[in-house]
Amino acid sequence: MDSRALILKHPGARICVMGGAPSLGMDMAKVQADVFISVNGHGSGLRHDYIVAMDEEHGTLKVPMRSYLRSISGAPVIGPRAWNDYVLTTWPDCPKTSVLSGMVACWVAWVMGAKAVILAGMNGYDGSPSGMAHCAPIVRDVKCPIRVMGGPLSKVWPVYDPNEDYGEYEMHPSIDAIKGVDGMTRIRALKPCSQAGLTLAKGDEAEVMRHQVARLLRHRLVEEIPMPKAATAEPASEVQEPAAESQPQDAQPKRRGRPPKDQA
Repeated sequence: MDSRALILKHPGARICVMGGAPSLGMDMAKVQADVFISVNGHGSGLRHDYIVAMDEEHGTLKVPMRSYLRSISGAPVIGPRAWNDYVLTTWPDCPKTSVLSGMVACWVAWVMGAKAVILAGMNGYDGSPSGMAHCAPIVRDVKCPIRVMGGPLSKVWPVYDPNEDYGEYEMHPSIDAIKGVDGMTRIRALKPCSQAGLTLAKGDEAEVMRHQVARLLRHRLVEEIPMPKAATAEPASEVQEPAAESQPQDAQPKRRGRPPKDQA
């Protein structure tokens, strides 16, 4: 099945991604989430709703990943392989398949509609330079809060607090691009660039049709950003009331709201 079926499948959910660090069990005792994604088979012994696996072969056991995952779990598998239940058509740094499955799972969680992604049992391979390097595409592409349980990844993202309020979910416009939807969008130039008569310096913003800047988006010369919220003015009353200064004091309209503290 095309993985685009997963887009906004869980809007506003807190989604936990479970990796293979030794701290996973201890981390999960602290996590409060709505949806759980196992990276490869690491979360198979815990509640998991999906598995994300980028590899064709299990790195340690040297057996096909398909048979290994099917032997430990019945959860749908998300990845770039033809045998996956949901076949990814894009992901951070696509078409490279060497991207860490845990980082791709983080991106998948955001695409599903996560208002926050919580990484448990993940430590960037003990903070190794090669492991930490995989964080950069996720910092760039995932447009929702990411929280970690501590360790080396806390140098990249804030530490998880179960009492944190993430506010109301608001879909980022770049998800429409993943869905293949054209329309008006707002962009910010990451580098000086031009296309179709549009010339942008770094940091410039513009409102354009998505197809007009498809090449710039594909080459990451621009990024999509939320449209500014339109100011909503209160509609004028059809009946014009007398000016406030012409009314007696006791005829002034009363305002609703909390009383002053000395009257509460």
